[in-house]
Amino acid sequence: VFDIIRAIAQHKDEAEGKIELRIGGNRNEDKLISTIKQNGLEETVIFEGWVSGEKKLRLLNWADVYILPSFNEGLPISILEAMSYGCPIISTPVGGIPEVVDDNGILVTPGNQEEIWRAIKKYIDHPEAISQEGKASLKNVRTYLPAHVMTHLRKIYLEMAEVIE
Repeated sequence: VFDIIRAIAQHKDEAEGKIELRIGGNRNEDKLISTIKQNGLEETVIFEGWVSGEKKLRLLNWADVYILPSFNEGLPISILEAMSYGCPIISTPVGGIPEVVDDNGILVTPGNQEEIWRAIKKYIDHPEAISQEGKASLKNVRTYLPAHVMTHLRKIYLEMAEVIE
């Protein structure tokens, strides 16, 4: 998340008034708040603290794009949740992320603040991409939704039952 803040800080004039970044989490809170203030980004970057329940639903409904520039992940549920709300994704090609981020977002090199900025800037300059890639997110996430997974699990169990008989 500090890479996102630094990327925005380096392009503050271009970002100001065009984006609002909301950050959720409960790690390094003091350092995070301090970094936002030190870079004069209080109007652009808002720290939400821990996000769950109704607050999470409100933020997912509010968001245009979801950013998770991780250095290490499996397949983050947060990305799947954002996709289910029609958000394009900016993330890194670590773990299982490339399996779900294809035509519905942008993959950036972990730690590369300039790539993060270019990804953000793409959506500033081409707001139509938000809608197009958001629709792709909705399509791509379907195979991870409970109804789909349960249908396939049921099929597997029925096939196993036939083999056992």
